[in-house]
Amino acid sequence: MHYVGVDLAWKVGGRSPTGFAVLNDKLNIEKCSIIYSDADIISAIEAYVPECIVAIDAPLIVENAHGHRRCDRELLKMGIPLYPANINRMSRVFGGIRGEMIVKALEGMGLILMRDIIEVYPYGALRMLLGHVPKYKRMKVEERKLFVRKVLRTMKVRVTAKISAKAVANHHMFDAIICAWVAYMFASKKYIMVGDEHGFIVLPSP
Repeated sequence: MHYVGVDLAWKVGGRSPTGFAVLNDKLNIEKCSIIYSDADIISAIEAYVPECIVAIDAPLIVENAHGHRRCDRELLKMGIPLYPANINRMSRVFGGIRGEMIVKALEGMGLILMRDIIEVYPYGALRMLLGHVPKYKRMKVEERKLFVRKVLRTMKVRVTAKISAKAVANHHMFDAIICAWVAYMFASKKYIMVGDEHGFIVLPSP
């Protein structure tokens, strides 16, 4: 089994980077990279189908026109801040709901949402893991490397020789690794899920 993490850039048709990471059953990082287009993201995931769980940091189900989804409200009640996901805002700011588009392509490969494909939130996962989360995306490179090393040790995730420390410290790839780790926790039944079939987010158990 492989655990695929995708730190998805939300803008439809944009050129913002998407982080991509893959962990194996021993929690070794097998792959860590930056991808841009939908076609490349889908192709990268397809290499691990069907023996995989895909965890994506992006709204995958958005049915509400305004405001927050139920899962978002539940995170806010837990003291975990996040941006609102609704149809109007996603369409206006990002040109659509890219996560839903990716899910449709993956379902075409036989993967099933809420079983093989899950929505995750790296910041929320770190809050569950660490309690306090510093603003690591604003850290200088060397400081971020130390923070990333600490988090990986806590998650028991190992960097293999073919993956550079500099790559892992890139915040897009780091977030993708967290996504992949949550996929592992989901498979291990060590998770909580907030929301429902109208929108859900998976977090690691505290």
